[in-house]
Amino acid sequence: MFSSLVNSLILLGVGIGILVGGAELLIRQVQYLATRYNIPPFILGAVILGFGTSLPEVVVSIFAVINETPLIAYGNAIGSNLLNIGLVLGLAACVSSVPLVMRAKDTKVSFIFLGLSVLSVTIFASDMNLMPYEALISLALFGYCMYLLLTTSPPASSPNKVTPRNPYLVTLLTLLGFGMVGYGGELTVYNAGAFAYEVGVSEQVVSLVILAFGTSLPEMVVTLQLALKKETDIIIGNLLGSNIFNVLLVLPIAYLFQPLHISWTDLYRDGAFLIGLTSILIFIGFAWRGERTLHKKGGVLLLGIYCAYLGLIAHSVFIA
Repeated sequence: MFSSLVNSLILLGVGIGILVGGAELLIRQVQYLATRYNIPPFILGAVILGFGTSLPEVVVSIFAVINETPLIAYGNAIGSNLLNIGLVLGLAACVSSVPLVMRAKDTKVSFIFLGLSVLSVTIFASDMNLMPYEALISLALFGYCMYLLLTTSPPASSPNKVTPRNPYLVTLLTLLGFGMVGYGGELTVYNAGAFAYEVGVSEQVVSLVILAFGTSLPEMVVTLQLALKKETDIIIGNLLGSNIFNVLLVLPIAYLFQPLHISWTDLYRDGAFLIGLTSILIFIGFAWRGERTLHKKGGVLLLGIYCAYLGLIAHSVFIA
């Protein structure tokens, strides 16, 4: 049993590594194209980087459905959102103050749809079941959000002066990135289930913590790099976009074709923290009339709330 447990854990780590490496490779190609063609910062963060850093979650969700373990997709999507706000944004704010407002219309659309995404999944899950028709509603909201962001953003100005790359090389690296993400996603989901079985905990707990951390590494790496470089304008767009992708695109994949049952414990615990952290972010960045900047104290608060959430997860495991 011990050898199979170690083997599952090692392969889980390898899968996450390949998954994150492939996502990072894709992000670099997208960033190059965005820089060259002068894509607006908020669109780069909310749409392009938001999709790129959420790609591991998308792949995990698809393979979770294929392997008939949809709760892994649920835990990964919700866990990633909690980690993005509590840990990633909290750490970034401790490194450098993060402005939570960009171009007024872009910020307004993103915060509104972030709130709608959390509100909708909370309402949908209130009967402890997520149904296929509810997945279609979420996907429709997602499509409308992307439409508004892309059509209301200012047109790109003249391209930035960057060294042109060989288009064949960019295409090759992009395909390699997709291949790594696909293989890493399959390896990750399979061994997450195996690890949960060997340890004796639910697949959902593994996905809420371990998978959420692994698949959110792209967000964490990108965000901390931007914070260290004081390039904080893109941070909020990236995290808002990633969280919207997770709830309105990644999660619906898990219950698009068949209902997904959620326990009362998971609904109240995960739902309460998701609503709480999201409400704090929306209040500071959208509803509050003050500076709308997250400073170190706010970062510490977010980190504290996320640590309390991890404490509850650990408690539920040890008393099980």
